[in-house]
Amino acid sequence: MMQAYEAERNELVSESTLHRALISKLGACLVLHHNDKGIIIPCEDVDRIVRTWKESVERQACRLVRAAASMLANLPTGCLYQRLEDPVWRAAAHISEVFRRPEITKNAGRLDTLALQRRLQAILADGAALTFTIAWGQPKRTAGGLKAAGPHPDLAEMYSIARLSMLVQAISQISRTDVELTVLSGAGRFIEALFMRSAVAEAYDKARQRIAEAFTSPCRIHFTPYHELQKTNSGNTAHLAQVWADRFAPQMAKLSDEEVSAKFGTILLNIDWEHVFAPDPSQRMHRPHGIQLPENVERWISAHDSAECARLVRATIVGLTSPKYQAEWLRTFDNDEVLESALAFVQAVTWESTRKYLAIQYLAADDANRRQSESDPEGVRLTVHEKRNRHDIPAVFMLSPSSGNLLPQHVLAGFFASGDLIFESHAELTFRQFRPVHLSTGALEDGLFSWLAAARQPLCFVEKGNDNVIDLLCLHGRSF
Repeated sequence: MMQAYEAERNELVSESTLHRALISKLGACLVLHHNDKGIIIPCEDVDRIVRTWKESVERQACRLVRAAASMLANLPTGCLYQRLEDPVWRAAAHISEVFRRPEITKNAGRLDTLALQRRLQAILADGAALTFTIAWGQPKRTAGGLKAAGPHPDLAEMYSIARLSMLVQAISQISRTDVELTVLSGAGRFIEALFMRSAVAEAYDKARQRIAEAFTSPCRIHFTPYHELQKTNSGNTAHLAQVWADRFAPQMAKLSDEEVSAKFGTILLNIDWEHVFAPDPSQRMHRPHGIQLPENVERWISAHDSAECARLVRATIVGLTSPKYQAEWLRTFDNDEVLESALAFVQAVTWESTRKYLAIQYLAADDANRRQSESDPEGVRLTVHEKRNRHDIPAVFMLSPSSGNLLPQHVLAGFFASGDLIFESHAELTFRQFRPVHLSTGALEDGLFSWLAAARQPLCFVEKGNDNVIDLLCLHGRSF
């Protein structure tokens, strides 16, 4: 990494365990399904699951408030906070203690509590509503079936939204004022690098909004594309996009090959390859980064359906991640030159996408460094990745603390027969012989998760030996 960035090694891209698993244990992944079609549950039972989780969220929000109050009461005078004799300052400290809970934030032990308390106090003293902002989430990417089974939000997203709802409800109880959380989705921000389809991103956010509305009424969590905030702040989205494009080149020039190589595998799994390899030319992303799709590959995908195109994507990802499996994949194609051409194309596109993704991130880091001495424009910032130069920003666990930096758009929820929950990729859960849980295609076209039923995308996965899925899911709703 160039010297200018040595001191600011923030997490730049969401990792998952899939890349390591492809190298160490998953093999060639020639087949990613079983003869077992899984478990089908009625759409009506989703209401029971959501109702149980909602009640649990409300209970745990109260417990979180009490736990934070207990910690605050036991702190020595003058430790971590100031002016606790003042009710507003004390409320700000109480909210800060919520974020200092290790089950809530990754940087709980490193949080700049004084700075966060001052920020919260200034808002509460004005009598304004408390507004929080967090950047989180692009649609799930299938990576040829390796990563996800479809692009729509499933139980993993509901788990994260339940945690956010618990946080919002707890803060609202403490502040006794309106609390709003805006979630900024990143599809538009990284479209130049990851090629996410705008229609898919829009549907993903609308579905997440419906999940949020199921947990709070009136809803206090709102999903907004990142570019809308840019438009609000700049007044000219097109001009801003041009400015960013003009600044890509110098940013990319600062990147070393070693730095790009370090994130190559992650970006390989994050690109919307269904867009790049769409059988229908009208739905296809043409010439990504100006790189032409080889003619023999173009002819091949135009003559095959989406399932076969997904198989080609899977072959290229596995081949580039674990080259020892390339020969095994080559034997599965009638025309091995197609796969060889596709491998070269995917490698070239991913290399440029990685450079552009990092350039976008470093450009944002530069802007943040210039603003570091200034207050954020409004509200309180949250983050999914710890900002090492901003200890006043809570880094929230979007899943469970045991899941670390995992984000729901990269994983699926899997339940062991014991009831324990894990978050892993589609390939990893398939490797474990977990069964997919599907929703029946019933009359509930407007019901929660109806988008999964229509797309035949699983809600979650369960280990063989436990078919009582509804009770299992309701039971796990007791804790987030």
